[in-house]
Amino acid sequence: MFFCYFRIVVVLEGRTYIYNFDELRLIDAIETCPNPNGLVALNPDPENTVLATPDMQKGHVRVNNYEKNKSIKIPAHQAALYAMCLNYQGTLLATASDKGTLIRIFSTETGQALSELRRGKEKADIHSITFDMKS
Repeated sequence: MFFCYFRIVVVLEGRTYIYNFDELRLIDAIETCPNPNGLVALNPDPENTVLATPDMQKGHVRVNNYEKNKSIKIPAHQAALYAMCLNYQGTLLATASDKGTLIRIFSTETGQALSELRRGKEKADIHSITFDMKS
């Protein structure tokens, strides 16, 4: 039998809430650093729910894997986070800081940095990052 659990994520400036849609039951409440842009990433794979939020420490990401009941913190950037996304499976995290010069890719299992992409030397606002379905 296949069960599909939908999630609702509500992002406030200093806290993120995740709810189970079927019962509107609170699953988790996560405190974050100031997050005025509502930065959050939730992968769409129903078999592996992974949520990435800014951590309490500037430039760090908190990654929660709800199927494995595991949470890790990734020191992604020294500057504040500006964009992030997860791949479909929730195994990869891409991040950019408010400087916009680097995009970093991490394993959500280990927190290990896997790749770094330099966009340029000049500051830029990166508004969106995405993975293709095969990543």
